[in-house]
Order: sequence, then structure tokens, then C-alpha cells
Amino acid sequence: MRTRRASIDRDRVLINVLCYSIIIVALFVACIRYVDKKIQPALSVISVNKANQETVSILNDVITGFLDNTNMEYSNYVSILYDEKGNISSIETLTRNINYTQSELSNRINNNLQTKLNRVIDIPIGTVSGMYVFSGRGPNLKIKVIPKGNVRTNLKSEFTSAGINQTRHRILIEITVQLNIIMPSKSESAEITVDYVLAETIIVGAVPESYLNMSYPISGIY
Repeated sequence: MRTRRASIDRDRVLINVLCYSIIIVALFVACIRYVDKKIQPALSVISVNKANQETVSILNDVITGFLDNTNMEYSNYVSILYDEKGNISSIETLTRNINYTQSELSNRINNNLQTKLNRVIDIPIGTVSGMYVFSGRGPNLKIKVIPKGNVRTNLKSEFTSAGINQTRHRILIEITVQLNIIMPSKSESAEITVDYVLAETIIVGAVPESYLNMSYPISGIY
């Protein structure tokens, strides 16, 4: 009789332990979901900003390295032709150098993004909490930033006023990078577009109205 009663008591204890365990697990899961719901928007914003910073830093290094290594100047990209009265008759691009620049920069950017950006970035959970006192503290949440597809490059020409009878002509490259940002509980896509000045000059004298205050692909100059 005592053995049976002890067995019943033991079963009750096991059932109680099981019930309490289920309740604790359920509460834990609910807390995790609540915290995730609260920090996810902040994590998304911080992750995208961090990915942007990392990408722009890489692009800056690539552009600076290209300009230092090649010594390309305005005259390497554009030839300004004048008529017999000294007025600008046309502005011609040097296609070979334009194509070389666009191809070389595209290759360098793609290679650098694949080797330097494709890695894990740590974000302290205290930073995500939004509380200044915890910023930079706590265990790290790991995000991974992966370039998605090849970078898009577009050389542009821009004319702006630089003073009386003076016009600034810039050759710019527009770089567009698509990213896939993988966070602990979701992934997000982002697109970054940045303009860099490759060369510029100040043109003194009248510039045809068709060029003034315009920004368009470099192929549009002729």
C-alpha cells in the first residue's frame, strides 16, 4: 500500500515538474519574442547604417587608390574645342579613357567588396537597446553583409556656375551597390548610391546653353 502511495506521489511530482517546465519554457519563448519585436526595428536601422558605413569606406579607398595610381586628370577625359572667335564649339569625351575608367573601377570595386565587405560585423546588444547608458555594451549581435550582384557604375558630366563668365565642369562616377544584410532573425536588402568627382576644371568664357546646369551620362557629351 505504501509502495503504491509513494508511486502516486512520485508521479504527481513528475507531472508538476513537467507542467512547471512547460510554463517556464513558454514564458521564456514569449519573452524572447517580445524582446525580438522590440529590438528588431532598431537592429534593422543600425545594421543598414553600419553596412552603409562599411561600404562607403571601401568605395572611398578604391576611388582614392585609382586616382593616386593612374594620375588621371580632366584632360584625360575631355577635350574642349573652340571656334575662330575663341568660343566653345564643342566638348568631346575621350571614349577610350572613359571606358577604361568605368571598367577598371567596376572591377576594383567588385573585388574589394567581395573580399572586405563579405564578413561578420558585431553590434553590441546595448547599442540596439536604445539606452545611451548601455551603448556599446553587452554581448554582440552578429550581422553579415553580402554584396548582391555586381556594382553598377555610371560616368556623368555636370556643369554648374562658378562665378561671372565661369563654369565648373565635373566628371563624376555614380556607384550603386546592392547589399543583403543578414541579421539574427531576418534579412534585409539595401541599396547605396554614391557620387564621386573624378576630375574637374573651371571653364572661362561662354559655354553653350545646352550644357549649362545639367547632369547627364557622359555619353551625352559630344
